[in-house]
Amino acid sequence: MRIGIIATPLDQQYAGVHYYTKHLIESLLSIDDRNEYFVFREKVDQNSLQGAHQVKIPAIPWLIGYKSLELFYHIPKRARRLDLDVMIEPAHFGPFNLPPRIKRVTVIHDLTPLLFKEWHTFNGWYLQKRFLPGIVNRADLIITNSEYTKQDIITHLGKDPEQIVAALLGISPLFRPVDSPHLLWKYGIHRPYILYQGTIEPRKNLIRLIEAYNRYRDAVHENPRQLVLSGKQGWKYEEIVEVKNRSPYAEDILSIGYVTREDMPAIYSGCDLFIYPSLYEGFGLPIIEALACGAKVITSTSSSLPEVGGDMASYFDPHDTEELAALILTELKIPSTEIDKSQRVQHAREFTWNHTAETVLTALESQFA
Repeated sequence: MRIGIIATPLDQQYAGVHYYTKHLIESLLSIDDRNEYFVFREKVDQNSLQGAHQVKIPAIPWLIGYKSLELFYHIPKRARRLDLDVMIEPAHFGPFNLPPRIKRVTVIHDLTPLLFKEWHTFNGWYLQKRFLPGIVNRADLIITNSEYTKQDIITHLGKDPEQIVAALLGISPLFRPVDSPHLLWKYGIHRPYILYQGTIEPRKNLIRLIEAYNRYRDAVHENPRQLVLSGKQGWKYEEIVEVKNRSPYAEDILSIGYVTREDMPAIYSGCDLFIYPSLYEGFGLPIIEALACGAKVITSTSSSLPEVGGDMASYFDPHDTEELAALILTELKIPSTEIDKSQRVQHAREFTWNHTAETVLTALESQFA
């Protein structure tokens, strides 16, 4: 097959979809010598993505609506000229304007734009509400990050289950137990500490985490843990910062901002407890990253998170502050043995990008080859 992949996230951003697109393409190229790949992007890099044809599309950032021009005109035009069999859109939005002979594959990371309007900008919400049902309806195959998101699409958009495949995400081998005290000092982190990693935004339920931390500190007076919030500020972060600053323990709540992936293994490895209290996730990659570094994990019972953490995490109702505070106290009293750490690491190692790519490739060949 001649498979096209819309890889504009590689050149337009460095967030989650960039990470997903990069690893999916690299892993497909590493495991597949049967099919031919065409990667559509704005900046062709001959030193990357070896084994794929890189197709340059015009980038005109000064032109209002140029991204729409890419999706609706430039990319479909080149796809027809290249006589593609399949086009994959990893960014949740498209592909558009393809002839019926080119099969449409859309990656849906989650349905938050439809289910939780309050977590998105008006423009982001409106565009997804306007286009996503039609995108899902026209797609010949949908790839999701979890079984939970697959079920969401079946329930809320009525898609045939036979046209949806859950391909769980992988993690980089970079994530492993690392002992690096000097790197912790670089970020002003002092052991012992509790860690959160992710965007600072309402969906991550951080106000409840801070309130639960306050209750934990009210109960513990000897050797209290610092709370470290790692991640860049996102949509509507201001209230979270206000709640943090009002905490009676604000001096022990450390916001360290964005941390490179290269530095994160040491920060995961050094924590006494990693907490991911999110209200909704299509997957929840930080949980697996933390487990891969041997960290003890608490997360919520929401959405796909139990699917990801399995038996290696402890869970709480994401709307119950008292339950989270009690769980923090309980987990910190239980010593973590080397056997426990080894089991957590082993669980995380089951999540590889090659396995993600193999699931996607099997679906493509079974449906279209």
